[in-house]
Amino acid sequence: MHFAHNAVLRVHCHATEEEDHVRQALALLSGAHEVTRGLAEGHHKNPIVVLEVVAQKKQADAVWGRIRAAKPLAQQLLAEAERRTDDTGMFYARFDKQRAYLGELVLAQGDDAIHLRSKIAAHPAKKGPALELLRAFLTAEGPVRSPQA
Repeated sequence: MHFAHNAVLRVHCHATEEEDHVRQALALLSGAHEVTRGLAEGHHKNPIVVLEVVAQKKQADAVWGRIRAAKPLAQQLLAEAERRTDDTGMFYARFDKQRAYLGELVLAQGDDAIHLRSKIAAHPAKKGPALELLRAFLTAEGPVRSPQA
């Protein structure tokens, strides 16, 4: 069993940004996963590149492993776990894109962020069991597996 069923990372690259730099920031969380590139248009008709990584099971666990390795971040997420997890066990967070480019994982204060949406592999798929598993994972030193149903 895996800790997370998936981890979806999404980031916007604005016309004033170097796409390679945004990809590098995304890679700090995603590792070497395949990046899907889409196009969008801003409010003032400016082009926006949307980069997305969909990591499944083992790869999603690796994303979470990078988050857990950033100890101050893991502690902050632990403290905020209740409000970041919905009733179905989906976890949400936004990471500072500029700081990620510099190699540091911190939560975003503004809109310029790498968005994470991740389904915690709790059984049953409810908030309580998801929070229990999330807390165990973020405080553990080794791998944490979802218990069998």
